[in-house]
Order: sequence, then structure tokens, then C-alpha cells
Amino acid sequence: MLFKVSDFASEYGFKIFGLKELSFEKIVTDSREAGPKKAFAALKGRKNDGHDFIEEAYASGSRVFFVDSKRIEEIRKKYINWNTNASFLYIEGMDSQESLLSAAKNKAKGIQGEIIGITGSSGKTTVKEMLYCLLGLKFEVFKVRKSFNTPLGLSVEILNARPNADFYLFEYGIRKENDMDELLEIVKPTKAIITNIGFAHVGILGSREAIFKEKIKLAKAESVREVYLNSEDDFFEKSIRELKGYSCRIYTCGRNDSDDLRYQVLSVDEAGYPEVRFFFRKMTFDFKLPVPGLHNVSNLAIASLLALKNGLGKEEFLEAVAEVRLPKMRLEVLRKEGVIFINDAYNSNPASLRSALEFLFTLSKEADKKKIAVLGDMLELGDYSEEMHEEAGRQAKVLGVDAVIYIGDFFESFKKGFGEERIFRASNCKEAADILKGMLTEKTVVLIKASRALGLERVLEYV
Repeated sequence: MLFKVSDFASEYGFKIFGLKELSFEKIVTDSREAGPKKAFAALKGRKNDGHDFIEEAYASGSRVFFVDSKRIEEIRKKYINWNTNASFLYIEGMDSQESLLSAAKNKAKGIQGEIIGITGSSGKTTVKEMLYCLLGLKFEVFKVRKSFNTPLGLSVEILNARPNADFYLFEYGIRKENDMDELLEIVKPTKAIITNIGFAHVGILGSREAIFKEKIKLAKAESVREVYLNSEDDFFEKSIRELKGYSCRIYTCGRNDSDDLRYQVLSVDEAGYPEVRFFFRKMTFDFKLPVPGLHNVSNLAIASLLALKNGLGKEEFLEAVAEVRLPKMRLEVLRKEGVIFINDAYNSNPASLRSALEFLFTLSKEADKKKIAVLGDMLELGDYSEEMHEEAGRQAKVLGVDAVIYIGDFFESFKKGFGEERIFRASNCKEAADILKGMLTEKTVVLIKASRALGLERVLEYV
């Protein structure tokens, strides 16, 4: 979508220093993504200040910049020679982040399509990608990139969104109390999906009850007309009770006859792909999931329920579901010199680690295949950290993992559950890769998984 600087400024209350006649196609917040027709938002973070990277973004081709109003006089002096070929946008009394949030709120009010808000302890991005594929066969669909689910990320994606889509897919991620309120102030969904309530961020929020209390706010929002729930989730019954008296209609998926979409797992092949049967109204669908992992059955079920409920026909569904793919670093199966690697390094929490270990077991069913897990800490578990890492170690042992290479502070807790033998500690990704290389044969399957902050996918660079 092409934005004229003068029109954008007029519509959202920005002032301009420099050229008014320029245009841009999208806003980026990382100077490494800057380039022609990309506006660079100079944001002040905990470690870096985006204003220090304006010249780098300019050199890459960006000519439109969102800046702090307090810095505008400094910018006028520093970039006086740019005022004939660059634009600096700001809102009086606001920093660059506040101005983007303000603009996003204004734009969100004008969205005409259905706004689908997705939250949950895990599976948000996967369900979003599944919905994009299913609904995209028949409708115009906009989705947020990657896992842009914070107030800033959501705001930038709203501003980049094309107009006139039928559906807008937004993730609502929370880490602490009242995060959901802040997200709901930016964009108000008409449909809500809660994938599950797990332990992600329990160290900050304190308990699963507190996580539930925060996430259920999405479904309780006044704008929401439809809520989609997984009846297999531990907090399903509590969700139903909490939503009693609200005007939203509740739709459920699961294994019960009372569910709006009921599913059965018929089998799982040697590569970890489940064969399933879905029941929706008078329709029955038999198919193999196009993505691996038993936990993805419920992810696909909740996405399918919304798509089928909102107009996707049987033949359209079967055509679309065959094209569903997982995002990068989610059970991403790679083969390198005969070794199978499972790159599930995007993030980690107790539920997703268990699912990944079960998938490792499935891919290694042959008796002579060796199972190695390269793991790192699950962060933000707070008082539950030692208990959850010890339990993860027990799960790895029960599932027959032959060796573990571990990076992080909770090595001792994991070892307590896994045992003293065949567990190795590494201080970084290169050291982990060096240990791993001594174990690899063509009969090896390797799982790589940790919380995002550890960047454990880099192990693959050194193997």
C-alpha cells in the first residue's frame, strides 16, 4: 500500500519537517530492514536508540522517518541538508512510539472487515498462519508478520495493513497484568480465539489463574461477537463460566459430541503427520494434516472451525487445508548430511517442549535411531522454574532421549529429572554444536529447542 506523507500526516495528526511530497509503502522499526519506500521509525529501546540509526537507514534508501518530538530541533540542525529529499514525521508532545500507537488507534477505528484476535499461551502464530491459508482461499485476508503481538508491533502492523480486507488476523500477546487492556485499546476484535492456557510468562504473572484472568479479557471485550475455544484445554469450563452473561456466541472444538467441530485422531505416520477425521455440522472430513505434531490437531481444529463457520465450503476447505504450513522454527524438519534436525527453537514453555519431545520420539521410532535433544532454559517461569525444568527432564527420560546437550541456568534442575548420564552442559551455541558433532551419525534425530532469548537455532550454523 502506498502512503503519501502529506496525507498520512494530515489524517493522523503528524507534523512534517522536510518534504511533504514523498511517499512510502510500509513502516519498519529495524534499520536493517530500511530501504526505498520504507519509512523508518526511530524508537528508543532498552539498549539502543533508533535515532542513532537514522543515517544508516538513509544510506539504505529510506527517506521517511518517524521521530520523537523532543528531538526535532536537534534533527533540524543535524539533517538540514536532507530537507529537500527526506521527511521527518512527529506528533507534538509524543515520542515516536507514542505517535505510532496514536495513529494505529485512529486507523483501527476505520477497519471495516472482521478483526480476529488470537491469544493463548502457545499456538498463536501457528493458528494465525493456518487461518490465513484457510480463509485466504476465498477471502481477502491481512495478517500480522511473524509474532508481532505487543502494543508497538500491533500498531506498526495496523498502520501497514491494506484497506478493504475481509479478515484481519491479529495476535494479542501478554506478559504481565493489564497488557491485554493496552492491546484492546489499540484495536478491538470482532472474533476471539483462545488457543490454551499454559505456563508461558507464569514467572511474571504468578499463576495460571492470573494468566487466564488476563487472556479471557480478549473474549470479554464488548466488540467481540464470537469466541472460539478448545474444549480440551484445562481452563475450558472456567472460560464458559466466565463468559456467562456476555453477549458473545461461543463455539468449541474438541473430542466431545457437544463440540461444534469434533475431531478424531485416526493414526500418526512415521514422520509424525496425524491422520484425522473432522466433523462439522453434517460434513465429515478425512485427511492427513499437512504439518507434523499431534498438538497441531487442536491448532488446526480451532482455525478450521472459524473458517468453516464463516463461509468456507467442504471442497474449499479440503483444497485450502492441503496448503497449510508451519511458520519457521516451529517443528521445522531439516536434513543435513543424513542427520534429521527438528528446529523448534522459536520459543519454549512446558507444554510446547513436551510436544516437541513427543515429536522427537515419533521421528525416532526405529530402534537403532539415536535421539538427541539440544535444549535451553524455558524463561519467565518464576517460582515454577526448577519444578518445570525437572519435570521436563523426566519427560525426556521417559520418551527415551539418548543424550541431552543443555544451555542455561536450569541445567541442574533438568539433570535432576533426566539423570546423571548422557547429559552435557554447554555455555553457548558453538560449544553445544561441538559436543553434538561428536555424536552424529546418519541414524540420528536432533531436537533443538529453547526460549527465544537463547537463539538456539544458531547451533545449526556450527554443525
